[in-house]
This record gives sequence, C-alpha cells and structure tokens, in this order.
Amino acid sequence: MYLTTKYITPTDYLNYYGVNLNAILPDDDMPSGKAERFIVQVEDEVAMMLESRCFKRIDVEWANFSEYQKECYKKALLSQCYYKIKNGDLANESGYDVYNGKNISQNELKEIELSRQCIRYLNLCGLWNRNISGKLGGGMFFPFIR
Repeated sequence: MYLTTKYITPTDYLNYYGVNLNAILPDDDMPSGKAERFIVQVEDEVAMMLESRCFKRIDVEWANFSEYQKECYKKALLSQCYYKIKNGDLANESGYDVYNGKNISQNELKEIELSRQCIRYLNLCGLWNRNISGKLGGGMFFPFIR
C-alpha cells in the first residue's frame, strides 16, 4: 500500500513552520516516505474525529469549500501535525502506564487529542459543529439542526 497525502505535504509543513519533517521524525523501518506517512495518519485522524464527533466527511465537504475554508483546513492539519510531534500520539494513548497504573482518564484524553489551534481552524472553516446539512437523494435537503 502506498500512502499519498490529500491536503498538505511535507513541503507545506516546512514552509509554515520552517522545519523539515524528515529531519525531526524518528527513523522507522521505512525511512523514505516517513513524513508523508505521518501526514496521512494526521489527515486520517482529523477526518475520523470530524466524522465521529461532528458528522462531517471532509472528502464531501472539500468539494464545496471556498479558498478560505481550504486554507483554514490545511492550517488545522498543519497545527495538528505540530501538536502530535510535540505531545505524542494522544489519539491512540490508553491513559495507562505499566509501572504507575492509570495516569489519565479516557475523557481527559478525548479532550486533548486535538490541539486547540486545530479546533480553532476547524471552527473557522465551518467543520467543528454538529449541524447536519446536505443533499438527500432527489434534491431534498436535511434541515439545519442546532
């Protein structure tokens, strides 16, 4: 399986933060493409959180985004990449340490798995809410739910 980034690239990260992802990410068994794999993981995690928490599918929403919304979503992803590098993979953390036992609850982990900056950008592009809208079959629309 070859993974390709959809919305941002390692070059975008370099241009935004001035840091080369390939230089700061730890080596793994496949050093070539590690930055792309990291970004794909972040893109997938943010998309999954949007779908499970806000009922938004980014692949569907993206087609109707303005340039401003696209820019905000890209910055949300870049912010989440930065956050994940600085704080680790909190989305996959159990909250349990073998030596010390439970150190953080699942609810606390849920609250911190996305960075505040990422959530702000998701708000700006209209994704971080629970409003449901869209076409249904023959041109019918879901009403907005608040």
